[in-house]
Amino acid sequence: MNLIWLIPLCVGAYLVGNVNFSIILARFKHGKDIRKMGSGNAGATNMLRQFGTRWGIVILLLDVTKGVAGALTGYLLYGRGTVDGHIAMYAMGLAVVLGHCFPVIYKFRGGKGVSTIVGVFLVANPLLAAGMFLIGFLYVVIWEYGAVSSIIFVTVLVINQSIEQGDSLTVNLLLASFYVLVIITHRKNIFRILTGGENRASVLKRLKKKTFEKKRAKWLEEDNCNEKIN
Repeated sequence: MNLIWLIPLCVGAYLVGNVNFSIILARFKHGKDIRKMGSGNAGATNMLRQFGTRWGIVILLLDVTKGVAGALTGYLLYGRGTVDGHIAMYAMGLAVVLGHCFPVIYKFRGGKGVSTIVGVFLVANPLLAAGMFLIGFLYVVIWEYGAVSSIIFVTVLVINQSIEQGDSLTVNLLLASFYVLVIITHRKNIFRILTGGENRASVLKRLKKKTFEKKRAKWLEEDNCNEKIN
């Protein structure tokens, strides 16, 4: 397939990226605009902070799926293991990420794109992407800074893929674009980290709080049952 067809394909991928699940679910499930809450970011981290771990994980998986769909489509259409296949994979993956970060249907106010980038690199290098995602998740759990984890994740993957697949200047430019995009979307987080004002993810605290609330509800229920029996 001629690479000229990448233009309409990337436009389509960009529009797919416009589908922001955090905005949709926050509005229909909770009747709220996630962009007016917390950090104002329409992504998995802000959903976790505002509505709990479960919703954060749901959004994470859905956003990852968008990246997988875009990158995998390009890779399969243009040939697995070929230079054109790599170009199409990263071009369509990048288009989805841009659609997620700067959606025209939401006046260019979207998420930060990391979850969707995870999906792109899961197609490019599944084992490394999965391993780096796990390391990044553990970093967030222990040190609670999602922005740092995101930047490390993308940096390692971009460098590795550039070494492995960087025979083409186009591939290198596309890979560099992922890194630049992450820095741009996290510029405010970087500033807040440097000035000590960054919000923490507090994953463990949220899980402990949720566990305590469940136990408390169970205790209250048991007390009510005992009172009725007595």
